[in-house]
Amino acid sequence: MKIAKISALTAAAMASAFFTPAASAGPIAIYQGPAINWSSSIACGNFGDAVSCSLPWLNVLAGYSETRQTDASPNPGYVQPSSQGLLKDSIVIQAGGAAALDNSDTTPTPASVENGFKSNSGSDQYLATGKANGTTMAAGNMTDPTNNNLTAAQDNLGTWDVSTTWLRDALTTADGKRHELMVMFDYNQPQSATTSMNIWSLITVRDSSGNLADINYEFKETGNTPYNSFTSNKTFFSQPSASDFETVSGTICIYQNTTFPNAGGSCPTATGATGPLLQTIDNAQGTNATEFAAFFPELNANLESYIAQGYDTISVRMLMGCFGNPNDSTTGQGYLSSGQTTQCDSGGFGDVYIMGGAEMTTQVPEPTTLALAALGLLGGLYCRQRQS
Repeated sequence: MKIAKISALTAAAMASAFFTPAASAGPIAIYQGPAINWSSSIACGNFGDAVSCSLPWLNVLAGYSETRQTDASPNPGYVQPSSQGLLKDSIVIQAGGAAALDNSDTTPTPASVENGFKSNSGSDQYLATGKANGTTMAAGNMTDPTNNNLTAAQDNLGTWDVSTTWLRDALTTADGKRHELMVMFDYNQPQSATTSMNIWSLITVRDSSGNLADINYEFKETGNTPYNSFTSNKTFFSQPSASDFETVSGTICIYQNTTFPNAGGSCPTATGATGPLLQTIDNAQGTNATEFAAFFPELNANLESYIAQGYDTISVRMLMGCFGNPNDSTTGQGYLSSGQTTQCDSGGFGDVYIMGGAEMTTQVPEPTTLALAALGLLGGLYCRQRQS
């Protein structure tokens, strides 16, 4: 989620077309902020199969305060409110705090989704849903939730799991329109001295019967390689290296001649090469503000075809913070396949949850229609799968 180096701050503001408010068919709220042009905005960067956008930076580009939230009236901002009280009513991949995350009353029913992993105990400087070694998966240092109606074959140890059909239906509003999947990240000011943290994640589309090969999407450091030019070589049980991790930086420093991410706090003193400091973007605004939205364009576009082919589960592994540091036993010592990470989680316990974004360009067929069309889709649909 680190924002790549940009040569200069553009003066053009983002378009302020708002999503039409619509009631969600399930527990996934629909994002009500300004439209996010993740394909071209300088506030967004490519990270493996993902595109991640700094919501405070989008605010500044639109001429708003960097802290302006989506519930601001009359002109909503980009930053999403995310207090623990609000997250209690959302589908959470992982979160800190004491709010109960219980999906027993969610719709569509049955609630074939986990909700959600808890943050670490506070003594660890890392978060891990699960730590695979190449062949097997073990639980991480977060509590694997059991509050779901997934089958035993779908409910995997060490991953956040969701039924593909449940996810599609939860992203579909009452008017039959499906919305794109957004993965929201609330910084929560981890490691408050530097407000930066390392992140790696793998999303695996699975057939719980084992008849279809896994399809893997990765969030990682790629040097801003476009998502549609990147193919993950990871598998469900892969063990990442330190170089796979992306550093989420708490501050973006915008000078007259250059723009770059900063660990946090004050930006370095301006020089002749940088030109004057024009703007400091705070990506670590606190516990009640979500600062990043991530998109997986290919996964989102292919979701219906995956369902038609027989894929029934999406599983997510997340690793955040320090790993492999030989001098600290609380950092996942010795886990990574090579190297070590240094940006820790030492008290912030960032929140990760899902929302519905912009409407898809075409309406989603009813489940019965999808079933009738399955043979045709299997026989003739071109689907750009991202297999490992």
